[in-house]
Amino acid sequence: MTLPSLIANHRDKKTVAQLKKAYSTLQQAYLMAISKHGEPENWGMGKTVTTTNDDGTTQTDYSQVEIFWQYMSENMNTINTDDNLLQYDRYSLDGIKRTTVQIKKSRI
Repeated sequence: MTLPSLIANHRDKKTVAQLKKAYSTLQQAYLMAISKHGEPENWGMGKTVTTTNDDGTTQTDYSQVEIFWQYMSENMNTINTDDNLLQYDRYSLDGIKRTTVQIKKSRI
């Protein structure tokens, strides 16, 4: 085998391992959320609603998404900088931090 193919093979294995770890973390958080709050259909979530204002701009109600992430984040490493703010970091598959997401806790 040549060096480039060995490097590519190593990257592939590393990516697969990172995906498995992310999947496992999300799966565990999901199962723990179910054990704490019951089945997802009982979490009070519905479809995200987007409305159009009189001036033509759109407004999206993300409260349904907030419920999901609130229940999931209880079981994941999150950073809470404010009682009304849920903050978590997003990483790319190569482990590089890309963004920090902040969601206001309007329904707890």
